[in-house]
Amino acid sequence: MYAMIYNGKKYYQHSRNRYWVRDERAADGKRKLVLLHRVIWEDAHGTIQDGRHIHHIDGCRTNNLLENLECISPGEHASIHRRKEAREGRLGYLHEAQRRALSTPEGRKRKSESVKTGWKTRKEVKKECKRCGKEFLTQAPQRKWCGQSCKFKNWWHKEKSNDPLPKDRP
Repeated sequence: MYAMIYNGKKYYQHSRNRYWVRDERAADGKRKLVLLHRVIWEDAHGTIQDGRHIHHIDGCRTNNLLENLECISPGEHASIHRRKEAREGRLGYLHEAQRRALSTPEGRKRKSESVKTGWKTRKEVKKECKRCGKEFLTQAPQRKWCGQSCKFKNWWHKEKSNDPLPKDRP
């Protein structure tokens, strides 16, 4: 794991999002991730207003030079990333014709009916709950738990320890 020291504090690259972060305990004892690019901005410009985002101008999350950072509103930030991802042709963004169709009440109604039809035609599959081992039927094949209770118990156990949870344990 890579590490970096800034103002005497050690930061590491987060495994999922690649930002430089450090762990800290909040006053209430909960774990808090401190993002290096926000610390650098605050050191140079003072406290960041609530809800504002610090954006990496060149798009590289590891380039935390002050001249590569800007403080912008969440709307501006989302707009920048939507435009960038649309230019790169990433999936998930609507083509102009789709956007025009969904801007009318008839288009939205057609889309809503299409989605409802899709769910009605899905086949139910039999799955085994990863927590309690009980079999359950679902239309969503990615489901892992029979219900919210098992899902929460699985999450709670992961937060408290690193060992896998045996199925016979409450």
